[in-house]
Amino acid sequence: MKNIFNRLDGRCGLFVLLVLLPFFSLSVGCGGDGFDRVPFSGTVSVDGGVNRNGWMRGSSATAGTGSPNVTAVIENGKFAFPAERGPVPGSYNFEVTVTVPGKERESVGEVPAGVTESNETYITLQKTLVVPEGGGDGVVVEVTSADVVEN
Repeated sequence: MKNIFNRLDGRCGLFVLLVLLPFFSLSVGCGGDGFDRVPFSGTVSVDGGVNRNGWMRGSSATAGTGSPNVTAVIENGKFAFPAERGPVPGSYNFEVTVTVPGKERESVGEVPAGVTESNETYITLQKTLVVPEGGGDGVVVEVTSADVVEN
């Protein structure tokens, strides 16, 4: 089969190119991942204690929504999901993994990028939070020993 542009004269080929080019440019390079992500930041306290280090992993609390999973580092009790990597509005189950002061761990497990590897013991707690429309700044995540899901 011959190339369609070889069969058309120059003016018609140019017309086809100018009509189709905008459609092609819409389908590539639009940026983003298609989610309406929002910024979400604040502090984490465990049994009232602050200044813990670790990370947070969030997944949609409602199965089948297709909402993105998100991860953020906790440094000195503070976390931040910038808008480009943040959650979408809605209910999320967050696993909050933080250091336990004064205890060393026996084995090295998986630690997300951005977290400095150490010999400290980590505990994982779970908390369900609602991410509001427009995101949130200054969110306080309070977890207790009752929220522990893994030692």
